[in-house]
Amino acid sequence: MYNKTAEMLKKSWKPWIESLWKESGFNPELDTYRLEYSVKKPKTDIVSEWGETIGLFSDVTFISKFNDLLLYYHNTHFQLAINKEGERFSRLQRFHPFIFNATIYRPKTTCIRPQSNNYTKAYIKRLAIDAMFYQKEGNRIHSTYLYDHLMELVHRYSLQKWFNDKFYWLNLKNSSLTVFDVYVQQHMKSTPLTQSQIILN
Repeated sequence: MYNKTAEMLKKSWKPWIESLWKESGFNPELDTYRLEYSVKKPKTDIVSEWGETIGLFSDVTFISKFNDLLLYYHNTHFQLAINKEGERFSRLQRFHPFIFNATIYRPKTTCIRPQSNNYTKAYIKRLAIDAMFYQKEGNRIHSTYLYDHLMELVHRYSLQKWFNDKFYWLNLKNSSLTVFDVYVQQHMKSTPLTQSQIILN
């Protein structure tokens, strides 16, 4: 919890926040405080030996229950009460100044592994360029292998945002080919097609 008005006066005044305060009917004579909670959880929680997952940040059920979860954290870790002299805190009337319907959620993905360095990013960049070269040459199996490997690195180090910002122009396709698929395709191309006619009496 911190004084948002004091922060804006010291660092930088943000007019869009001021307009939101005016629209919400905030008293400009009083300081506005902001309360922030950080709820940390893995991107996916493994719940079975078959790899089933639950609790994705994009999961609608998780998002719908997030308000209840936030209310629980608020009641557990941040309690306000109307003070009465000589009375214990547990017996005081609770005070809830925050409107949870106006809560803003800002998801942020953090990497559990050590932060990836420039070497890892440069390696991913070289893999992407090589994969594009093989794809342009028509060698789809090599481009697919390189694509799978670089995407594995992107997910391992949580570099999805960096990858999308850096390689938005990349028209790399995952053909999902195996050696057997390529062999069958090449065999079909090298085998001439014949047309037969069957006459039934």
